[in-house]
Amino acid sequence: MKTIAIAALVLLAAVPASADHIGLFNDPVSLICLSPVPVPVSTVSLWVMHLYSPGATGSQWRISNSLSGLLPMGSSCISSPLIGDPFTGASYGYGECLTGTITVCRLDFIWIPVAPVTGCNQLRVEPYPGDTDIQVADCASGARSASGGYFSFENIPGLTCDDCAVGVETTTWGAVKALYR
Repeated sequence: MKTIAIAALVLLAAVPASADHIGLFNDPVSLICLSPVPVPVSTVSLWVMHLYSPGATGSQWRISNSLSGLLPMGSSCISSPLIGDPFTGASYGYGECLTGTITVCRLDFIWIPVAPVTGCNQLRVEPYPGDTDIQVADCASGARSASGGYFSFENIPGLTCDDCAVGVETTTWGAVKALYR
């Protein structure tokens, strides 16, 4: 019996700690967080993905867009309609308790450039207006916080997601603890 308990503890210790993350990707399998700058007057689709979920029934967030030439055309969500607008604040119910990687919705844009693309992280997943954190509806215990992702249109050949990483932000101890509930 003692051997089984020790084996269980070893297995639990081997599982890496992950926290909910709502990210933006240009593929529905959440691999690519950047894309070449689109050709003028073309459509662009980006996927909102919920990663590392230990169990969630929904999420609440908004997308900020710093490119004046990237204009929203609509969204297509997988299992239920998006409540609100992805760019001013949206809530999305998953319809059931889901774990792992969750495809939330696809956002469609039209690209009509008005200025050159510079820098990184032109689109960001941010907290819903009035919230201090991105919120996830937990299957069992209410709400918890999630981190938000960034999406970049590369203006430099060979740019990688790591090149566009965002520096450390100030936070509270409670927000750090909420990542591991």
